[in-house]
Amino acid sequence: MTRREFLKMSGAIPLLLSLPSKGFAEESFSDYKAIVVLNLGGGNDAMNMFIPTGETPYTEYSRVRGELKVEIENLFEDQFYRTDENGYFVSNGGEEQPYFTTDPEDSTDTATRSAMYRKGSYHVGSGTQQLGIHGLMPELASLYEKGVLSIVSNVGTLVRPTTKAEIEDGSAEIPVFLFAHNHQARAVATAQAETLGKSGWAGRIADSWRVNGDIGLNISFFKSQLLMMGVETSHLSMKPTKLTSYSGTGDFGASLSSFSSTLSYRNHFRRFYNELNIKTGNLSSILESAWSEAVDFSDFSAKNSYGENLFTISNYTKTLGMYTHHGLKEELFQQLEATAKMVELSKNNLGHKRQIFYVTSNDYDSHSGQVNEHSQNLRTISLGISDFYKALEEMNLHEEVMVILTSEFGRTLYTNGDGTDHGWGGNSFLLCGDPNFNGGNIFGEVMEDFSLYSYTEKARIIPTTSIEQMLAPVLNWFGVDEVLMSSVLPNLQNFGSGEDAFLQGVFS
Repeated sequence: MTRREFLKMSGAIPLLLSLPSKGFAEESFSDYKAIVVLNLGGGNDAMNMFIPTGETPYTEYSRVRGELKVEIENLFEDQFYRTDENGYFVSNGGEEQPYFTTDPEDSTDTATRSAMYRKGSYHVGSGTQQLGIHGLMPELASLYEKGVLSIVSNVGTLVRPTTKAEIEDGSAEIPVFLFAHNHQARAVATAQAETLGKSGWAGRIADSWRVNGDIGLNISFFKSQLLMMGVETSHLSMKPTKLTSYSGTGDFGASLSSFSSTLSYRNHFRRFYNELNIKTGNLSSILESAWSEAVDFSDFSAKNSYGENLFTISNYTKTLGMYTHHGLKEELFQQLEATAKMVELSKNNLGHKRQIFYVTSNDYDSHSGQVNEHSQNLRTISLGISDFYKALEEMNLHEEVMVILTSEFGRTLYTNGDGTDHGWGGNSFLLCGDPNFNGGNIFGEVMEDFSLYSYTEKARIIPTTSIEQMLAPVLNWFGVDEVLMSSVLPNLQNFGSGEDAFLQGVFS
């Protein structure tokens, strides 16, 4: 294999982005922890993912949502909802579904998909903190009941706390280019909604810690990510579908590194490129060796909701419980599987102490055809996250990994017929098996009166919790101290002093 062929193996070689690191210092953590950022690209309709089920807010939600509303029925009471001895949702071979009890010969028609999408939700919370987990997500509902998943209500990009009255009188400081995909995605990645930041919050952590090791702190399984770009550090970007090809590359990585080490250039560009080749070769050798010892999830006793191996990505249309001709989103399963493997390798084989992973699922910009597209998206997330947590639990890593859901914005409450438009605030979730994590809860403020939060004639929801507030307790758990927090999340101070600015109740 030539060097050109080697470098063209898309995903088989980790891509180091930005300038090479100046060298990481040995960090002081004695344990292992990882954050997995699950990003939903396009703007998730989070008000249909987690539906308001309190009497007053549901009445208003139902009126505004029209044909896209999810029914009030509590599917925890459905005859098809069941869990196993470990508290996970299980189905009888996929034939029985708690969210759609009919088994039609052909269910690609709009009426059937709409009935499936609107069936109902799993009611959680109490008092004024009541939401429903969409009926297409029984696995997520069981994780909530299991006490390892909590919902974050009405979170979004904010510069400082903002009210409808302040917006109307012109005194509010709102995020720049609000409702624009690229700019709000940038605001989420940089945690700097008032400006177009140039480094991500995860990249700023890497700049400060200089985590030791060739792989580093930040790993993306979906292209280059601003979230992970620091000023002085790089991140690792790989394609999950190509990782298995490490077993077939032989010692080429070591050869490339060895050969490149013998070269000397006066030209700055050639020297930079040669250093990059050396680092690429070293990384290839490390990952090739490690991946040969990676776990095989087909050997796990844990299975998915339908008795198949974890991260199974075949026969979506029926076996995985989704009657639709388009199937589920395969790339999310692939990214989550690769992340689970890398978590285990990083801790047990490579000796890393802290890592941040980025995985994503796109196609959430549902201006039309939302019933069909969002159904597949919600089902994919529920199955994928459930498989991911089961894998972590069997590897005894569930207490050391936190999953956090992000999206550039929510959707409008008013529909445009069969879809929704760009919104602002939306709901999110956190998932972690740490005993100190308060799973099975709703954090933040659940809206009782939509009129207080409804912005513009399309009913865009003003967030009551900022991205920074949701991130802060997670980063504190991760090991970010007060001094570093102020540079990683520079606007956090706008929401309170010290830990008073954090989203409250996340950890005991």
